[in-house]
Amino acid sequence: ASSSVLPVRRGVRVQAGNDLKDTAQDLLTTATEKWEETEDKPTVVTLGLAGLVTLIVLSSLLGALDKVPFLGGILELVGIG
Repeated sequence: ASSSVLPVRRGVRVQAGNDLKDTAQDLLTTATEKWEETEDKPTVVTLGLAGLVTLIVLSSLLGALDKVPFLGGILELVGIG
């Protein structure tokens, strides 16, 4: 009975893998097209890096605030921590 279940599971995994590959390929194609249409590439790269640095700093800040007694509970209460 268990041998008939395994091919179905493998089929689902392969299908999910193909869907993921198709989605990734579509995303890459769209990103490539948008990049080619962009006239001011240095500005886009700078904004992307600034966004990444901002995310890292905010993550570190929230991590540090979470370690402060009582403040972590308050952050969880409002849905941040």
